[in-house]
Amino acid sequence: MRVFRSFLLALSLVLLTSMSSMVYATPQIKTNKTATGVISISVGKSIVVKLGAPAATVFIANPDVADVQIASPRRVMVLGKKTGETTLLISDDFGRVLANHTIVVSQNINDLRRSLRSIAPHDDINVRPIPNGLILTGSASNAAIVEDARRLAARYVPVEGGDIINRIKVHANNQIQIQVRFAEVSREADKRFGINWENALNAGSFVFGLETGSQFFTSVGSAITRTTVGDDLNDALNFGFNDGNVSVNGMIDALAKNNLVTILAEPTLTAMSGETASFLAGGEFPIPIPNGDNITIEWKQYGVSLAFTPTILNGNRINLHVRPEVSQLSEVGAVTLSNISIPALTTRRAETTVELGSGQSFAIAGLLNNNQTQ
Repeated sequence: MRVFRSFLLALSLVLLTSMSSMVYATPQIKTNKTATGVISISVGKSIVVKLGAPAATVFIANPDVADVQIASPRRVMVLGKKTGETTLLISDDFGRVLANHTIVVSQNINDLRRSLRSIAPHDDINVRPIPNGLILTGSASNAAIVEDARRLAARYVPVEGGDIINRIKVHANNQIQIQVRFAEVSREADKRFGINWENALNAGSFVFGLETGSQFFTSVGSAITRTTVGDDLNDALNFGFNDGNVSVNGMIDALAKNNLVTILAEPTLTAMSGETASFLAGGEFPIPIPNGDNITIEWKQYGVSLAFTPTILNGNRINLHVRPEVSQLSEVGAVTLSNISIPALTTRRAETTVELGSGQSFAIAGLLNNNQTQ
């Protein structure tokens, strides 16, 4: 009897006395005449193909995916080695094909099923293996459980070429509303009045004062000595907190009232959990694109834009992926094409992911713009 792998090398058969006990404990597939079909097994598991006649030649197309062992002239054991798909071909002494099977090897997902039941005992989440991937189906009570299920499933697919098809539905269609303020702050104002935005957002004991006509007090009662900077500001503004939950809007309002901050846009956006919402306050300018003898026009956006993707987590927490951008037309870097001047864009952009509680605020600073006038 000959066993062929992809390199068609004949191997001698060695029968071990302990093999017989393993064969009887392994699932069996009996073939009559020429058997075809798909055999699905897990990595590290085996299955026995039972033949209707003695086998002479056994061929496995991809020995990296599955291996074969001859248990007896009428029994062939197939062992899954790694995820993938291959072909098993068995013939007799007369060259007649006894079996022609497609072997699909997938990850052993029993551990994944148990993990899914532990993180979502009250939800109906199912998983089914496919070649080089998994399909998640069912329903969950919130988007956080869906994301946890996806992360767990990612551990059971190949790093390269693996895929997860997520078909889990969320019971409730949760929505998140975000209020955004785009503000342009002069760095001269920051330096002049000692505003430290980083400290304003850090947890701990903090006091912020605008105005020098009065003393400011921390939340524990100790006084902060005032510093004289003139009478530019009419109102005193005092912040004191211990847990880091400070309203940044108060700072912006006070600065805007005294013409130290320019409010560029104040959109309010609402999005479903896990979906992306976007906003643009600006415009579009044309870019001519030569196309043979013709010229087509493509439009490029500029202005104040924002895109955010919120995901509701447990404990009334929100995972927020945010991408703000401020761009404007500029003659610096402009090009001329067919006597048409195409302006350039100066862009300031940031992208980050934060986790907040409902009602909390955060600020992104550092989108600097340097304007020089003579």
